[in-house]
Amino acid sequence: MTWKEFYDIAAPEEIRFRESQKNFFVRLSRWFSTRQAYFLHHMGVTGNMVSLFRIVLSAVALYLFYFLTEGRWGSAFLGILLMAWQLNLDGTDGSLARVQKATGPLGAVLDNIGCNYSYYGFWVVVALMTDRVALVLLSLVTGYILVNIRHGGGETLPAEVDSRFRWALYTPLLLVVIPTMMILLSLLFSPHVVAWVVSVGYLMIAVVWLGLYIRHYSVVRST
Repeated sequence: MTWKEFYDIAAPEEIRFRESQKNFFVRLSRWFSTRQAYFLHHMGVTGNMVSLFRIVLSAVALYLFYFLTEGRWGSAFLGILLMAWQLNLDGTDGSLARVQKATGPLGAVLDNIGCNYSYYGFWVVVALMTDRVALVLLSLVTGYILVNIRHGGGETLPAEVDSRFRWALYTPLLLVVIPTMMILLSLLFSPHVVAWVVSVGYLMIAVVWLGLYIRHYSVVRST
């Protein structure tokens, strides 16, 4: 299969148009992910294999990032780089599935596991950095609320309200930008303090977003 034939299937017109409306980094990610998919396709790798690899990659990335608590900034930064690669592979597994005509429920489930595991894992690892079991448990609640509302519940809110909260869950921001900022802030403050700020900050976002959703849903049901 030639590159043009592959690309036309991997990134059909509707996807290219949708991504053309987004920022430069989304388009750059597509550029890399499609070329990775082209290489892997000729190696006999499937989209589901990539989805499973993303889960492993997320675990390794989060494990390395935890070393920030020991002042091992190099390991923490390597974890961020691996997480960025994992995010880029999110486009790779979809491209492979389309080209190999292997789209289906299993692929969708594996893809969601990879995404959601990264979210939950990040909040839990950051909470672990505070050495407070209670905050770890609260961070699990944070993940449950935010992931579930992100996957549909928040869409019932007014668009201007929902979009502001979704920005806090923008994947590159949550899993790459914020961890990078945590490393930089840890040069000035204790990593434990930085972790407290991030954990409590996202817990507050979860509580407020859930409160707005409950209030809006109650009003809608009563009308």
